[in-house]
Amino acid sequence: MALTPRHKFVVQKITECFSPSLDNTKVQSFIRKNENIARLNTFFAGDGSGKIFVHHQSKSTGVGPDGGTDNAAEKTEPELFFSNGDAHYMDTKCCYFLRSTGGKPVDTSVGNDKTVLYGEISESPLETIEALLSGSFQGLFASSAEWGKVSLHLTPCRCRILFSRFLFHFKKSN
Repeated sequence: MALTPRHKFVVQKITECFSPSLDNTKVQSFIRKNENIARLNTFFAGDGSGKIFVHHQSKSTGVGPDGGTDNAAEKTEPELFFSNGDAHYMDTKCCYFLRSTGGKPVDTSVGNDKTVLYGEISESPLETIEALLSGSFQGLFASSAEWGKVSLHLTPCRCRILFSRFLFHFKKSN
């Protein structure tokens, strides 16, 4: 199967994320595997989860003999694999793709647009979140005249209700 411009965008981003460990040829081989191309096509079609995480690490479960998290759990050679972001212990950086169209298909004839978002998470996710918030959003908040001001109708109870609705719709879309 020939790769569409959107597939090539995904290959490029995965290669950039894991370079120099992986090159374009290795990443294309990974993408062209039947189960992987099918997963990407399902993602592009607007079906299933609206997110895909890509890892290049051992598929260790990270579970020790007592059932707890164990960084020293048996590991194998690093390999490239997809996840939903919840099934594997992350011990190296990973990258992710988010579909911003909800359940609508993504145009695969376009390499890159705002319908598929890309990002990387370092081996320390909290540092990644801090960098995103301080680097990307701090300037936006600082330049907003409304930032820091609360409307009287947003009592703590009302805020919990609004946040619960947001979470409900967010989980429903994924």
